[in-house]
Amino acid sequence: MPTPTVSKLILRRLCAGFLFPILAASVSQADWDPSGGLAYPNVRALAVVGDKVFAGMGDSGVFLSTDNRKTWKAVNTGLPKADVTAMGRIGNAILVGNTYGGVYKTVNDGASWEPVIPGMPPDIDVLTISVIGADILVAAAGGNFMCSLSDTSWTRVDGDLPGNIVVLSLAESGGKLFAGAYRGGIFQSANRGINWTKANVAVPESVLVRTLGVSGDTILAGTDKGIWRSYDNGKNWLEGNDGLTNGDVIKFEFTGGLIFAATNGGGVYQSRDGGSSWTAFNAGFPSSTPVVYSMVVSGGAIYAGIPGYGVYSRPLSEVNSAIRPRSIAGAAFGFAPDLGRMIVPGSAIGFSTGQPGRVEFGIYDAEGNRVATLLDSEIAAGSHRAPFTGDGMAMGTYFLRLKAAGMSRIRRVLLAR
Repeated sequence: MPTPTVSKLILRRLCAGFLFPILAASVSQADWDPSGGLAYPNVRALAVVGDKVFAGMGDSGVFLSTDNRKTWKAVNTGLPKADVTAMGRIGNAILVGNTYGGVYKTVNDGASWEPVIPGMPPDIDVLTISVIGADILVAAAGGNFMCSLSDTSWTRVDGDLPGNIVVLSLAESGGKLFAGAYRGGIFQSANRGINWTKANVAVPESVLVRTLGVSGDTILAGTDKGIWRSYDNGKNWLEGNDGLTNGDVIKFEFTGGLIFAATNGGGVYQSRDGGSSWTAFNAGFPSSTPVVYSMVVSGGAIYAGIPGYGVYSRPLSEVNSAIRPRSIAGAAFGFAPDLGRMIVPGSAIGFSTGQPGRVEFGIYDAEGNRVATLLDSEIAAGSHRAPFTGDGMAMGTYFLRLKAAGMSRIRRVLLAR
């Protein structure tokens, strides 16, 4: 693949939202708990194994804490570069990506590092590392690679991607590879990176697809302009930005039914409905809108790396008790509990809203076109049911979208006859 004309350094910084202010601020420990002992903590990547927390720095290598982030020690023996750009974990092995240094691993808590496997060119500038099952995916300025720990060499997965496409993120789902590009949208490959096609025109080519997150057949694309999501392994994509006041997304983490999104200047958001709507929870951070450069969920806790401040953590049990589903005027907003995954003509689809006002309730096809309007009018607060006739609609997959008071809910359904 031809060398891109865009500066590698600029790409790396754009990929992870590197431009951040170093601000003096008092730190509250009300919710997020800060770390101690890190001098000049330019935290750019995190990995956790058990009670061991690894923090990758942008200028001083890797540090390890074994006492809940109270103290740290440098663990850099064998690392060729101090500029850590990405980290990952596969089993008990910790992975580190460097600027022009390749990808290294440690299996002894950082006492020594060695190349994951031979064969990666020395001039590769690693942007992101993704671990999907036994596969390690590396997006880099200069090439994109894939391997497992049992392989003897890296496999290039650039295939027939256009020469001007720079990949910022890689993911694997349902036997396909997905590539998020710098100003190019999302591409997919069904043959391990040999051939690539555009995933869907719904994701604009003007955005930076910085991160791709996968959970089951749900794929989330985090960009500098918001979040797009697919519930059918990349066939169709919809926006999912309700409640996301900062749409510059850097990283996703999944645990149970929760999704977390780290942002460049908006802190951390959480979603309980598959990425349709989001709620920020930043109490305890050094500012209300921090740059969260890295994030990981492990061992019943969520960890966040904030450049200039250090590594913060919070038990997931606190997250579950502190964050409630969004509502309007204290009442539930959304689809009725009896709404399943199938709709039939001649039925009525239930929903509720907690305050009077205008409600838009429509049905959309896989391309995002509205094919039916169930409701578009002022209604009273409470529970309602909208009649569904199904006129002119073929059997297949559709999306219900309910909008009111600046909020929205989306549900994928199957139309049966």
